[in-house]
Amino acid sequence: MRTHRKEKELHRHHVIIYVSAFIYLNSILKQEEHLRFILATNEWRHIKDIEKDILLKNEKRNNH
Repeated sequence: MRTHRKEKELHRHHVIIYVSAFIYLNSILKQEEHLRFILATNEWRHIKDIEKDILLKNEKRNNH
């Protein structure tokens, strides 16, 4: 089988997925303090209020 692949190993898909998930989660952990700060700001609360308003309007449209 290796002769057809020119002596190269095949990448194991599950290992790549695991490493990608690890890198992603690790980057979140490194930014945890900054993310908490963003979620605590008034701007974020304002965005969440706007989102609720939009969802309520869409729900009313769908019910009519």
